[in-house]
Amino acid sequence: MRQRDFCLVVMAGPCFGETIPLREGKNVIGSHPTADIYFVSSLLAAAHFNIVRQGKTVVLERDGGVTWLNNSPVDRAALKDGDLIFAGGILFRYVKEGSEAYFFVGDLFYGRERRRYPRFTAASKISAYLPQQKEKLEILLVRTVGRGGMGLFSKQNAILGSSVQIHFCSMDLNETVITEAITGIVASCVPWDNSLFLINVSFQEPVSENDQPNLYHYLHELEQFF
Repeated sequence: MRQRDFCLVVMAGPCFGETIPLREGKNVIGSHPTADIYFVSSLLAAAHFNIVRQGKTVVLERDGGVTWLNNSPVDRAALKDGDLIFAGGILFRYVKEGSEAYFFVGDLFYGRERRRYPRFTAASKISAYLPQQKEKLEILLVRTVGRGGMGLFSKQNAILGSSVQIHFCSMDLNETVITEAITGIVASCVPWDNSLFLINVSFQEPVSENDQPNLYHYLHELEQFF
């Protein structure tokens, strides 16, 4: 996966899939053309929130609209790699310089109502490798994860029937980092907007407590509420 500068990645909403660099100093995000990062959205305030970058310190500041950070309303907070920002119907992921992508498995909102038990409580670092092509698969967004497979958006095409090795890095109940690997097959690959591909991977073996205990635990929790 290529190295990145400090940036926002649009995970849902207008300009889905775009990577937006954050300049040094104050970056105003809003719906007015004078905003540094401008989106056409009736749900976004003219100056909705700011991101202030000073060297390697990056801070989120609420401005003219309600802003959520990792499913909690926020006025001001330092950002860490992989944080999710939701504002004006747009979902962003903050990506720190030189990092690989971090994901929150599942959806942030269901319809127009905030989930009581948000699906993205399962924070994971996910990478994928295509053995046949001998290269990493750059994942932009994890769409769904289930016992039998997952859906994801990628900037690369994947050949139907290709083998995919997916690695999940996350924490168990004792906050110990666990890496779990699972193998799947590309069941479909559909061109999407902004030169993206929607790839559906079917796992060769369903997620089980014995083979993927941490991922099994997260999915088991989610299945209690959905």
